[in-house]
Amino acid sequence: MHIIHLTQAEADFKAGKFTRINGFPVIPLKTAVADKILYFTPETKSPHGVDVTPDGQYIVVNGKLDPHTTVYSFKKILAAIAAGNHRHDQYGVPILPMRKTVEARVEVGLGPLHTQFDNKGYAYTSLFLDSAVAKWSLGEEYEKLHPNVPA
Repeated sequence: MHIIHLTQAEADFKAGKFTRINGFPVIPLKTAVADKILYFTPETKSPHGVDVTPDGQYIVVNGKLDPHTTVYSFKKILAAIAAGNHRHDQYGVPILPMRKTVEARVEVGLGPLHTQFDNKGYAYTSLFLDSAVAKWSLGEEYEKLHPNVPA
């Protein structure tokens, strides 16, 4: 998953730290890395559907080839960035460890695509292989779940 520090990207744009490609302003990768704008964290196989919970605390990513939905914590992402000690890809982009950014992984069924949320603490994830919708809790179960998160 690409994680972008929007405030820093905006500051770089206002400072003119961009180039134009086909008329569009683009912050170069070297600048995005040097100014700590861009980070990565692993996702499940064949990611499809990235949805944010209504409170903005969690990012839900579904992988079409994984029967789980992965719930990333915004607080954990910020803590992983602050902690440093991440590896980098061949272009220098920091890669945050998945286990440091994930709050939970919930088994929902085959082919999860998108997740929507109600006002009662539930999430609804569409499943294209099961031709169904999985209902799961966003409430107190978050603290009870102990995810089996790959490294």
